[in-house]
Amino acid sequence: MFLGYTSLTDLTAQEVEYKIFTAQLAFLWHIKLVNEFVTLDLGPMLQYNSDLELKDYTQETYLIRNYNNLTANDITEISNINFNAAAGVTAGFSHFKIRAQYIYGVTNILNKLNSNNNLDVIDNDKKFKGNQSMLAFTAMITF
Repeated sequence: MFLGYTSLTDLTAQEVEYKIFTAQLAFLWHIKLVNEFVTLDLGPMLQYNSDLELKDYTQETYLIRNYNNLTANDITEISNINFNAAAGVTAGFSHFKIRAQYIYGVTNILNKLNSNNNLDVIDNDKKFKGNQSMLAFTAMITF
């Protein structure tokens, strides 16, 4: 989420929200803490995500806060392959388990924006930085 303005003279910032499609491939090690009932889950995760898509297309021309010529539509092409680290706990019985997991994005998901020479960021020399973090809760039923 970024803050945006309709013009340089507009003083009311509005949230510019995006949608993203994500698929993850996790390689988790399970450390048994209490037999097979409770495990500690640790490991790396490879993530593919789509480019950002504006939730409200009327905001395409909004100017991004702290930039004079950068619009909301300019920053949709982000890094599509990212590396995450995951840690969690799984608890349950043989046919039903619940997992709580914390996922941290090791790579900067906005890094592709830093190498895009077509972006008008002359008025701001800060690099784009975005390391994601997620909490995931899962219920697993085994037949």
